[in-house]
Amino acid sequence: DMYKLSPDVVKPGCSLQRLIQHRKDTGIFKGDVEPYCRKIMDEMTHGKAMSHYVQASDGRIVLANPSASKLLGYGADELVGTPVDALVPDSIRPRHAAYREAYGHAPRPRPMGTQMELVARRKDGSDLWVLSRAIVEYDATGRPLTMTGSIADLTKTRELEQELRQSQKLEAIGTLAGGIAHDFNNIL
Repeated sequence: DMYKLSPDVVKPGCSLQRLIQHRKDTGIFKGDVEPYCRKIMDEMTHGKAMSHYVQASDGRIVLANPSASKLLGYGADELVGTPVDALVPDSIRPRHAAYREAYGHAPRPRPMGTQMELVARRKDGSDLWVLSRAIVEYDATGRPLTMTGSIADLTKTRELEQELRQSQKLEAIGTLAGGIAHDFNNIL
């Protein structure tokens, strides 16, 4: 594994501290482990309403806050070690894996704050719309190390948009019917 994050290290119950210490022991990480971990955890828990996760370069989730676990239907530590592809619907999983693979070989900086509406897959197999934002951390050579992401549930927003579209259709039908009735009345 390019970043020495083997499945022996990143597995359910793996702590961020252990992961970063392993990266330091293998020469990948050069900073102080404790302050770095504290910074990440502070950033992740700061917005308790947001669901946050950290993904390793090989696509495994190495950290997820309780909000992310709950939103996606997982237990507190179940997301750790889970391939991010497990959170992608079956219909687009191959395309997502190919994109992630290509990105690992030819990374390009993402604009800060880039966000996309995506479909995510819960543990029970159901899908939900989420707003996803991601920030990629690169090493000195420009290779991606980790991606810190946040997701927000868009289910209610999508439902309200659908209701608005439906009411606009009904309004248009009512206007059309009123116009036809008026024209018919004029003919009489």
